[in-house]
Amino acid sequence: MFVAEDCTLVEVNPLASTSAEASRATDFILFLTSEDSQKVLASYGIAATRKGAYADPNLRAFIPHLEQIRGAVEQARPRPIHPGHAEFSKAFVPHMKRMLEQGADLTTQFVDDLVQELVQRAPERRPRLVEVLEREEHQVSESRRQVQKVMDVLTAEVTRRYREGDADPSDLLPTEA
Repeated sequence: MFVAEDCTLVEVNPLASTSAEASRATDFILFLTSEDSQKVLASYGIAATRKGAYADPNLRAFIPHLEQIRGAVEQARPRPIHPGHAEFSKAFVPHMKRMLEQGADLTTQFVDDLVQELVQRAPERRPRLVEVLEREEHQVSESRRQVQKVMDVLTAEVTRRYREGDADPSDLLPTEA
C-alpha cells in the first residue's frame, strides 16, 4: 500500500475488468480515489491514499494526528498469499458470513474448521498448523487491540470537535468557484 501522488490505474482492476458496466465501474473507482473523495473519507476516519489529502490545511486542523496516519499508510505492506489460501477461505468465509450477516459469534468451531480444512491437505503438519494459528491469532488480536485504541482516541476527538463546534465536515467539501 502507498500514498499516491496521482491516481493512475496501472494494474487491471478486477471490479472494472469483470463488470458488465466496466466504464461506470472505472468511473466509480476514479471518483472514490479522487483527492476530494479521499478528503471526505479521511474526515470520517478512513485513511486516505492520496498525498494531497494529507496536505490539506482544513483536514490537518480537523485531524491533528493526520501525519501519523499517513506514516502508517506509507509503511503498510500487502500480506503474502499462502499456498493454502483457497482452503483457508473455504473454511473461513462461512463463519464470517454468519457473523456479519446474522450477528453470530465466532466459536471454537471456527478454529476447529480451519485446522481441519488445512490438515486434510497435510495431516502430518497438524501440530505445526495449530501452533502457527495460535501464534497468528494472538498477533492479530494484539494488532486489533492497538488499532482499536487508536480508533477510540480518534472517535473521542472527532466527537469532541463536533460537540464543541470546532469541526464542520462541510469545510472539507470542494467549493464552487
